[in-house]
Amino acid sequence: MFSSISWSTYWSVLAGVLILYYAFLLAGYYRNEIASLWTGSVRTKDNLNPVNPDTAKPVSESSDVSAIHAMADEIGHFLSQSAENGNLKKEIMFGLRQIVNKYPSLQSSAYRPELEQMISFECQTKCSIHLNGEEIQQVWLVR
Repeated sequence: MFSSISWSTYWSVLAGVLILYYAFLLAGYYRNEIASLWTGSVRTKDNLNPVNPDTAKPVSESSDVSAIHAMADEIGHFLSQSAENGNLKKEIMFGLRQIVNKYPSLQSSAYRPELEQMISFECQTKCSIHLNGEEIQQVWLVR
């Protein structure tokens, strides 16, 4: 049976099957885009992800971004060392306050909520302590 099939027939059938397979795969993946083409409505990236100017964060200067990364790295390093040393929650809070006070430009940053979430998450994962909203706010107090 296999001797009656030529190599050219084999490759032609294989190419046809692969084309059909990838056509169905792409049709499933780009279903919404294909439907919008059939209806005549053109969707651009602006239509897909509209930006609300009221909630959009301003583009930060490179110094703010570098300060955010530096502070995040320093907090991560500090919490890792605190976990190894078995520091108490008060000691960790004091250390976090010292680190945050090194970066006064981030006190009123638009990224402060994200930094607070990062601090809370890092404390939970590295030191197994939970900081509530009031304790997070105490970290940002300038002393």
